[in-house]
Amino acid sequence: MLLGLVFRGVAFEFRFRSKRRQHLWDLAFAGGSLLAAFSQGVMLGTGWLILKTEGDLQQRFYAVALPLAALVVAMIGGVSLWTPFLDAAIAERCFSWPNLAIFSPVPLLVGATVLLPIILAYTGYVYWVFRGKIDPDAGYH
Repeated sequence: MLLGLVFRGVAFEFRFRSKRRQHLWDLAFAGGSLLAAFSQGVMLGTGWLILKTEGDLQQRFYAVALPLAALVVAMIGGVSLWTPFLDAAIAERCFSWPNLAIFSPVPLLVGATVLLPIILAYTGYVYWVFRGKIDPDAGYH
């Protein structure tokens, strides 16, 4: 999902910079939107079914979750490596010596110190609210 949202932002920026290929970046924006929506449904649905079911159904979705997580990591790595090489000016900014030394740890630091605690707190709250397994005999949940 995050990859789709990032791809939307990249497509929006490159559409502005590109004069000849704006239609391709429009398609990339639409593709990123579809990827984000589809990924959200698949990943959240898989996690929800693992948490809320038992037995064979839960085991089947455990088997699905690991390849999906590996695919997400591979796609994030691919986009992260591919993006700087789309434009020479961006590659120059990303790989010039002072910028590389100063800015490469910034996303990690922001993610680790600001975003990760917020995500963990929200996830913990949601798990607390929706704790417990589904009992098919209990009626509507």
